[in-house]
Amino acid sequence: MTRMEGVARAMVQLDERLTKQENALKVNAESISAIKQELLHVTRTVQNTQTADCYPSPQHPQHLTDDCEVLLSGLSLESTLTDSAILDKTLSNIGLPQHTRFITRTRGWSQKNQRKNPNSGHTRSLVFQCSSPVVRDTIISHSHKLSNIRTQSLFNTDGEGSLSLRPLWPKKVMPECARCKHSIAYSYVRCNGCSKCLHPGCIKPYVACSATLLCCKHSLSALDISPGLDNDGSRFRSSEAVAFSRAKARNTAVDASRGLTETDSIVPAGNQKASQEMAGDKELPSNEPTPQQLMGFLQRIDPKINKLTGHVQCIESFITRLETRIEAQETRTEQHDAEITEIRAVMGEIQVSLRSALASGPLNSTTTPTNSRMTDSCEILLTGLPIGVNLPKEEVQAIVFTAMGLKHFHKFLAHTRPWEPKSNRRSEPANTKAFVFTLSSPNMHALKALPSCRR
Repeated sequence: MTRMEGVARAMVQLDERLTKQENALKVNAESISAIKQELLHVTRTVQNTQTADCYPSPQHPQHLTDDCEVLLSGLSLESTLTDSAILDKTLSNIGLPQHTRFITRTRGWSQKNQRKNPNSGHTRSLVFQCSSPVVRDTIISHSHKLSNIRTQSLFNTDGEGSLSLRPLWPKKVMPECARCKHSIAYSYVRCNGCSKCLHPGCIKPYVACSATLLCCKHSLSALDISPGLDNDGSRFRSSEAVAFSRAKARNTAVDASRGLTETDSIVPAGNQKASQEMAGDKELPSNEPTPQQLMGFLQRIDPKINKLTGHVQCIESFITRLETRIEAQETRTEQHDAEITEIRAVMGEIQVSLRSALASGPLNSTTTPTNSRMTDSCEILLTGLPIGVNLPKEEVQAIVFTAMGLKHFHKFLAHTRPWEPKSNRRSEPANTKAFVFTLSSPNMHALKALPSCRR
């Protein structure tokens, strides 16, 4: 093997290594790109999961909280409970013990003009936000139960006040009555189908109209709306109820002056019963959902929330595994970059050495190799030379190789020496001589041409 052949083989091996490393780097880059695309998809899925609302609002599905706040007034100043504890006890007493977890924010409340409310100095108020309009409507629909609950029995404090709940509509989202087209600031009723809002006093005329939608007629006609619903949900006495109560008081006074008892009253029992109903002494039936229905709804929604939570946890663990794979790919890429840099440095050194070899002389110029590694380990014996030939050894070798058809092959001779047999069985003196030579490489096929010397 000549020096140029060794250089060429080394260059081929380095080129193969470089191609292999470049292919591996390309595969790693494609893997990292695929992992990043998958990670981006997972990140978008997590973001969509976080922004999803379990209780979507027909008007504002993009909000995680309800735009309408709820005011809880009538709280005692002596109570030391936190806002969460107050809401928990209040909602539990109106039959909504599971709705506390749907309260997203609470804040304090103070009246701008405290002169209008004489009890403002003895009580305080609390404002809270719900997670969706459905939760807020459910709480407002149960607010009339607070009229029968005293603050003293609820929080173990002094005072005879009672609690009340009413919505605080912001002006930008204040609903409009579907009949009178006025903004609804306090009590309202919402249709379950089209989400239209109505004042309690506008329900019956709106349902009686022929242009009313079927969903409104179906959901609102079954409601038993009393004319005595105040803004905060508590009952008050209408003008007719006040008239009946005054008439009853006058009749009672007249009967007492005449010496008549209650059983002898001139007011018919039917009128007394009607007056009591109009005065609000009897609780009217309501279409509000029962606690059993709410518990069933919560039992149905809890598995979905747990399933969604488990899905989010799986996504988070998958993201962690993807990050680990990306780090491993980046480490392998750095190693491949270092190997490629090292290979390029070795190739640069080989190119410099090759340029210096080309500058020293042409590639076809051959010299007698002096390095033992550039010499064939096998020697060749040439016999049959006449003793009378007095030519120099180099000329004899050139003539022999030319006769073999290997002109100029004598340049690849690395070493020559004479040959003498150890034992000569012949008694007469030898008339031929021999010598041994060594070539520079096994590729010099001199032995193949030896039969041509027999001619």
